[in-house]
Amino acid sequence: FKVGKTHPILFLYSKADPLVEHNYVDDLIDRMKSDGCNVSSLRWDDTPHVGHYQKKPKEYKSKIQEFLVSLRLD
Repeated sequence: FKVGKTHPILFLYSKADPLVEHNYVDDLIDRMKSDGCNVSSLRWDDTPHVGHYQKKPKEYKSKIQEFLVSLRLD
C-alpha cells in the first residue's frame, strides 16, 4: 500500500452497493490502516452504487470538506 503511506485516501461506500461488497472495502480499510496508511472513510447503509451524493448530499459534502481540510493544501 505505497500510495496510502504517501497520500491520504478517502473511501465513500455503502452496504447497499450491489457491485462492491462493503465487507471487502471494510477489510481493505482495516489492512491499510494496520499497514500505516492514512485512510478516511464514510460508509452508508442505504445508498446505491455511485449514488451517495444524490441520496446524502450533506453528509457527502461534509466528509469531502473534512478530507480536503485534512490535506492542508493552503
